[in-house]
Amino acid sequence: MAGLNPPAADPNPQVNLARVSCPAAGSCVAVGSYQGSPDNGNADPVIETLADGTWAAMSPPLDALTPPEHAVSDTGGDRLSDLSCPSAGQCVAVGYYLTSYFGIEGLIETDVGGTWTATTAPQAGLSPAPSQYLQLTNVSCPAASFCVALGRYITYDSAGVPHVYGAIETLSGGSWTTANAPTGLNSISCGAPGSCVAAGDDGVLDVLSGGAWTTSSVPVTGLNPPPSGQAVSAGEVACPTPAWCAVPEYYTDSSGSEHSFIARLSDGTWSVITVPSLVGDRMSCPVAGWCAFTGGPAPISVLSDGTVTTTALDTGSLNPLPPYLYTVGMTGDPSCPAPGSCVAVGEYTDAAGHRQGLIATLASGNWSAITEPVTGLSPAAGPEPGPGGPGDPLNDVACADASTCIAVGGYIDSSGNLQGLIETLQARQPQTIGFTSTPPASATIGGTPYLVTATGGGSANPVTFAIDPASTSGCAISGSTVSFSSPPGTCIIDASQQGNSSYQPAPQATQSFTVSPAHLTITASSPTLTYGSTVPPITPGYAGFVNGDNPASLTSQPACSTTATSSSPVGTYPATCSGADDPSYTISYVPGTVTITPAAPPITWPAPTPITYGTPLTAAQLNATSTVMGTFSYSPPAGTVLQPGSQALTVTFTPTDSTDYTQVTATATIAVNFTQPCITTTVSGPLTIGNGQAICLSTGGDITGAVKITAGGALWIKGGTIGGSLHATSAAALTLCAATVTGSVTVTGSTGPVILGGPGCTSDTIGGAIHASGNTAGLTIQGDQVGGSLSISGNSGGETLTGNTATGSATVTTNTGVSFTSNTITGSLVITSNTGGFIYSDNTIGGHITNSGNS
Repeated sequence: MAGLNPPAADPNPQVNLARVSCPAAGSCVAVGSYQGSPDNGNADPVIETLADGTWAAMSPPLDALTPPEHAVSDTGGDRLSDLSCPSAGQCVAVGYYLTSYFGIEGLIETDVGGTWTATTAPQAGLSPAPSQYLQLTNVSCPAASFCVALGRYITYDSAGVPHVYGAIETLSGGSWTTANAPTGLNSISCGAPGSCVAAGDDGVLDVLSGGAWTTSSVPVTGLNPPPSGQAVSAGEVACPTPAWCAVPEYYTDSSGSEHSFIARLSDGTWSVITVPSLVGDRMSCPVAGWCAFTGGPAPISVLSDGTVTTTALDTGSLNPLPPYLYTVGMTGDPSCPAPGSCVAVGEYTDAAGHRQGLIATLASGNWSAITEPVTGLSPAAGPEPGPGGPGDPLNDVACADASTCIAVGGYIDSSGNLQGLIETLQARQPQTIGFTSTPPASATIGGTPYLVTATGGGSANPVTFAIDPASTSGCAISGSTVSFSSPPGTCIIDASQQGNSSYQPAPQATQSFTVSPAHLTITASSPTLTYGSTVPPITPGYAGFVNGDNPASLTSQPACSTTATSSSPVGTYPATCSGADDPSYTISYVPGTVTITPAAPPITWPAPTPITYGTPLTAAQLNATSTVMGTFSYSPPAGTVLQPGSQALTVTFTPTDSTDYTQVTATATIAVNFTQPCITTTVSGPLTIGNGQAICLSTGGDITGAVKITAGGALWIKGGTIGGSLHATSAAALTLCAATVTGSVTVTGSTGPVILGGPGCTSDTIGGAIHASGNTAGLTIQGDQVGGSLSISGNSGGETLTGNTATGSATVTTNTGVSFTSNTITGSLVITSNTGGFIYSDNTIGGHITNSGNS
């Protein structure tokens, strides 16, 4: 701070640089204020100049001023408000200086080739004349020989009431002249010598053209909603060419809501450009038709080709981060050396409540912000670099070109003192992003996620990924994992990397690939049914749904059918599905098969009525029916005489149509009864059993005398005793089981089975001979003890003699189907002329054996 007069206060110089202008790289001038020593409570002006890479501070010269600056050197209070440098070594700064404790004159400081001279702003031509106060606030110099400054002054009327008037100071032809201007002008821009626009409150526009100023109002026709009255105020004005200017304008509608628009001057005509939301009141227009707008909490906006777009500021690189985005605000004018290339300054409040400066950069179409670097400062910055109270961390920025910018302001050092701050932006190194993962060649909806990876540049900031809005597929990304959902199409992944103080943000890199529909297989059902049954509906089965989809998710449902009907013969028939559709799936179909199997014919068989023992089976019992054509086969067959008790009957039905029907079997149970209760006590004989009688003699039963069975009679003995002979002629049935007959047994001409002994019975004891002849329904003698001879002749239906012991001889002749095994005969054996199958084995014969003519 050497070269200041008065010297800067130490250690708290309270330096705050307000404006900066850089007409060329390496050539910049900044103006602001500082606290002189001794501290008199007023700020003094300061000029900082960058030349040959070095910044130098100086107090602006105040000699040759008329009237002179106040003689007391420590009063302070002089101020430089704005400056404009059309070229290196050519600058004009304007403000005011004190002529007394209550007098203020306009101050013009001019730099020519590094030498600054002071001029008092002329007042001649102002009407009414200033009484006390003239202050210059803005200046624009399109050339070293031409400048325009805006100001205001106070004049008291005869009643002592002060009135404020506007003033315009113009440098042309080497001298400054002054003229009245509309009150409230607060911004001016000159696109060329002799061509300027000034804007201010109440919608006032003042245009210099052809050597004359013309005052008009901002056009408001067509605004929706319309302004309430003429309450229109202006932000800064920018004129990059003599024929084109832009001014952001603000108004309040009848409901009190604030709106903005852009007033555009093009070839002498003002028009309105509507905007989607409030735009900032600070602006920079490097060429006609392109401007950037910042200021306050309003978002950053860009005017291009007559359209305003609003862009969010990427604050991801701020450190420390702000807890809320509404704490981020832009403070100084942006500086845009070319369309698409801008730097703006602002501030935000971090989570600790400290004010931090930020620098925002527009590059590659994106606005990104970094926290102002404060490392290496002497004295060191404190935890809250931003000044408390009036002033901002960074007040203004000027860019000579896209790679060289100067930002000025102030900072709070670690002792709480306000120090001047100059931030220099040197060209940041480019950085690029390269994908290191190969996009999937066959991505499908719901398929395996893709892990995307990429490397970035030297900033070491992470590479982040996002799905490009131009993607036509339903891909989504979480971190670096890309998943695939409906619809199919092209998935585009954007890769970004933030910059820092040394590296530019990397140009966005993209990777794209095709996401195909998932594969869905629809299979027709394959029911099996019997012939004549109703065919069930064919239903679709699904395999391949993804992402929680189900059949209801399909755009079109499938229709399924078969050629089989309830009257179709046995066989197989195709089942098919078709017609399903959904953009998320490629659909294939698998046919099914309807199988019709032979049906079991229906069998109706009424429960047979009980019969009497000895009664042969007839159609009265074997009377099953079916609605299907075919034949019935019964077991036992018709004519069979069943043993007493509950007996099973079986029928096998063989359908004539053996293709569509199966052979079936049914069973029934028939009760075979006696005509009277079983004899279980001693009964005096003799006993005759006649036609239709069926007598039971069970354990404990004893007939004391001979028993005679006549035609049609039946006898069943189990464990009973006959105390005499047994003679049966044409009996319906005869069964002896563990029976005792003290006499002989004669059985002739029986029409039903004759069973003496047999399986499941202990042996019968026969006291005399056994004579069996002419029996037609089979003869079984098994395990009996016979006290006399055996005479078996002329029987048919099969004769089985097994395991018997006879005391005497045996004669077995002219029978049909004889099996003679394991018998013991104490006498001779004659076994001849038996036909229909003959079995003879393991017999013990005590006498002569005659065995001939058997077959």
